[in-house]
Order: sequence, then structure tokens, then C-alpha cells
Amino acid sequence: MEQAYKLLLRAAYRGHAEAQYTLGQLYEKGSIENIESKYHTVFSKKWYNKSAEQGYKPAIEALKHMK
Repeated sequence: MEQAYKLLLRAAYRGHAEAQYTLGQLYEKGSIENIESKYHTVFSKKWYNKSAEQGYKPAIEALKHMK
């Protein structure tokens, strides 16, 4: 799982919209270890926003449903 996370993170930082969205999902669901739960929403919004800025529709929808 750790290797998969690193690959996903690398793709997200390179601007891959689907990877950014997937990271947003993982943070929102609390699937990323070693992150305090109070930061899950912050990080999920960060990645959803990056993805949504590129017009990725699932990320746009995810942001609409967040508090």
C-alpha cells in the first residue's frame, strides 16, 4: 500500500487529475495512515480542488458535497 501511495502522490504532484481526485478520496475516507484525523478534510479538499481546477467532474461533484 505504501508503494502505491507514493506512486499516486507522484502522479498527483505531476498534475494528473484522476490521481489528485483519488488522493482526495483516500484522505476523505481516512485511509491514509500517519495523518491526524483533523487534517483529513484539509488534505482531501486540497486534492479535490487541484483536480477540479483541471475540470475533472468527479472532483467537482465531491467538492459540492463536502461541508
